[in-house]
This record gives sequence, structure tokens and C-alpha cells, in this order.
Amino acid sequence: MKLEEDVAEAITKRLEKFSRKWRELSEQRRDIAAKMVILCEMAGGRDKAAAALDVSDNTIDNYRHGSREPKHRVLATLLEHVDLPLSALTSRWIFEGQDLRFLDADGTISDEPRPAARYDDPPVAYVPGYDDVARPQGFAEPDELTTSALFPWYRSQLSLEPKQVLPVIAPDAAMEPAIPKGSPVFVDIGDRELTDGAVYVVDLEENRFIRRVRRMDNGSVELLAEKAEAYPPKRIKKAGVARLQVVGRVRFPDVG
Repeated sequence: MKLEEDVAEAITKRLEKFSRKWRELSEQRRDIAAKMVILCEMAGGRDKAAAALDVSDNTIDNYRHGSREPKHRVLATLLEHVDLPLSALTSRWIFEGQDLRFLDADGTISDEPRPAARYDDPPVAYVPGYDDVARPQGFAEPDELTTSALFPWYRSQLSLEPKQVLPVIAPDAAMEPAIPKGSPVFVDIGDRELTDGAVYVVDLEENRFIRRVRRMDNGSVELLAEKAEAYPPKRIKKAGVARLQVVGRVRFPDVG
């Protein structure tokens, strides 16, 4: 995507300034800090970004320096503010001249972020069997009303922000009987803090898991399945917890 000349110049200057502070950061942390720099300038500068997020200028500086990692909802707010989709977070950003491009995991470079069902907010969530029980009497075939009503209904029941909840299909039987394999799970992507005892969707070793979190006294984290005999615990050392890819907390079914 082509950026305005003044915005591109501001981004170039800010990246040159802040990247000097990133040498000791992990690759992931550098990537997030660079995205914050670019988003802030696309939003009109530090002051306007701070106003959009309702945070202090110092907080913005901490994000850009990489000394503090922004929560997912911070990035989501800025993306919405500059009219970029949430799927942009799954790409590596390439900034050259006035052009901002997006490098996907498969090596494809695009001028615009490619849609990703994992992060983007779908307008309709269809659950098999829902039409059978919810279709008004007299309708012989499934209708658009019943297939599209489920997702907003669950949002209202869970008291979640509409753009912070996503449907995810359970990838395995580890959390049965509460979460059968292949069943829809509603995930709060605004909650990624790993509360002890809560259930989260995480990406680890290029695989997706739904597991209960156990925080250990030494700072490490264990990811536990209900079927422990078939799905052994996965332990994340303290140093690796910050790099764990947390999609969000499971809000439905209610598993704690």
C-alpha cells in the first residue's frame, strides 16, 4: 500500500531512531516495536496515537522502544484507527520508500494484508445443527436469519466486545468432554494474560492447542489437557512464556 509522502518520511526517521534500541530484543519483540512505530505515524504521530488509545505519551514511547509490549487490544485499536484489518498482525511488514507491504508465512508478499480467518472478524458463524433447533416454524429450508443470528447472540451473552471474540474449531480431543474435537469455541482475543486455571487457545511449535494454564512458582507455565493420559502436559520455561503465541481465552464453553 502506498503511504503519503510525509507519513513515509516520518516513519523512516522514527525507524532509524528507535531501531538503535532494538538490538538486544528478540526478533518477535523487534517486529512488534516496528509495527507500533509505523502505526503511530499512520495515525498522525505519537500524540494522536496516544489519544486514540487513551494512554500517555510515555506509554507510546515504551511501545516504540520495545521496553514494553503492547497488548493485543492496543494493536487492534490502532489497526482499526488506520483502517487496517486484524489479519495484518499475522504478516511481517516490509517498509521501503513510500510502500508498506505484507509478507505472509508462505512467503507471499502483498500490497494489502490478506484475510485470515484466525484473526479477522467473520460476519457469520455457522454451527451444524443450529438451524434444526432455532429455525422458526414454517421454514422448510435453513434461512439466512438463523445461520447469522448465533454469533451476535453469543457475543451478547458473554458480554464481550464484538471485535474481541472469535470462533475457533477445537483441533483435538484433549479437552473432552467439555470441548469435543471439531466443536466451535468462542475465544476472547482481548484476554491473553494467561490467568492460572483458565483455558486458552495457543499456537506452539506450528500447532494450535486448547489447554488449561497452570502457572508455576518458578515462572514457567504448564499447558494441561483434560485427557492427560493421551495428551501429556507441555511445559514452557520462564524465558519462553513471553514468546508464547496466545490467541485468546476460551469464553464458551464455560470451562473456567
